[in-house]
Amino acid sequence: MMVEPLIVHPASCKDCHKCLRECGVGAIGFKDNQVWIIEDKCIYCGNCIKTCPQGAKEALFEKKKVESFL
Repeated sequence: MMVEPLIVHPASCKDCHKCLRECGVGAIGFKDNQVWIIEDKCIYCGNCIKTCPQGAKEALFEKKKVESFL
């Protein structure tokens, strides 16, 4: 099972489409009034996280997970 490095919090997403416009590689999909990360296209630049005014996107880094176990 692969852990997604970027996640979208659906309840926080307000359909402003800023992340869609800022993603230079087209790695954000939109359907049923929600966005999602297209992992095969994502280069993990963080533009979607930086531009989201609602904070609906979050990066998951393995370093944080390891640190939590220590």
